[in-house]
Amino acid sequence: MNLLLKLRAEAATDNACNILTRYSSTDTVNKVLKEARASAVRSKIDDKYIVNQSRNIIVTEIGYVTMALLPGYAFYSDELILIPGVDDKDQFGYLVLSEKFKPFHSLAQDADGAIADTRAAHARATALLDYYGDRESMNKAVQSAPWYQLSTIEDAINAGLCEWGTVSFLKRMKINLLSKHIGVPRFLVRFSGGFGNRVTASTIRRFEEGRANSAHPESSTKTVKGEHA
Repeated sequence: MNLLLKLRAEAATDNACNILTRYSSTDTVNKVLKEARASAVRSKIDDKYIVNQSRNIIVTEIGYVTMALLPGYAFYSDELILIPGVDDKDQFGYLVLSEKFKPFHSLAQDADGAIADTRAAHARATALLDYYGDRESMNKAVQSAPWYQLSTIEDAINAGLCEWGTVSFLKRMKINLLSKHIGVPRFLVRFSGGFGNRVTASTIRRFEEGRANSAHPESSTKTVKGEHA
C-alpha cells in the first residue's frame, strides 16, 4: 500500500468510526444480524479492492474512491446490495453492488436515493453500449479518437460512471479546474483505464449526435416535440 492510499484509508476509517459512535445511540440492529450482514458483504467484494478491514469496517479503493464501509448496516434491494460508508473527505454515501454491473458509488444520503442513482447509471451504461452495438465496436471507436478530444464530467455521467469517482479522479490528477473550463483531453482521460474508455465512447457519441442534430434540425425538433406530447 502506497503512502497516499494509507493516509486516505486512515482518514476514511476515522470518519467511519465517528459515524459508528453516532449510530450506537440509536442502533436497533442486533449484533448477530450485523455480523451476518458484514460476512455477506465481505464475500461479495473482491480482495483486490480491500485496503483494510475489521469486524465493523471494511476500507475499499474502488473507482478512485477510498471508502470505509459499514457492512453491518448493509441491506438488499432486489438484485442490489447497498452498503453505507464514508470516504477520506468525510463524504457519506453508498457503495452499491450488483451481479451485472460494476460497483457504483452514490452520494445520496438515503437508500432510496442511492437505488435511484444506481438504476439511472445502469440505464446510461446500457444505452451507451447499445449505441455502438457491442463492446468490440465501442472499443474500436475509442481507439480511433484523437489525443486532443475533450471530455466533460457530463460525458462521464452519461457513460454510467459515478460523479463521486469521476470528481475524485479529476482532483487526484489535479485537473478538476481544467475539466470545468475546457474539458479533459483524451491523453489524460486514458490514465483512468477502462473508465476512460467509457468516457471517450460517451464523448464520441455526444459529438456524433450533435452533428446529426445539426444536419437535420427539423427532424430533431419533431422528435423532441413528440417526446413531450
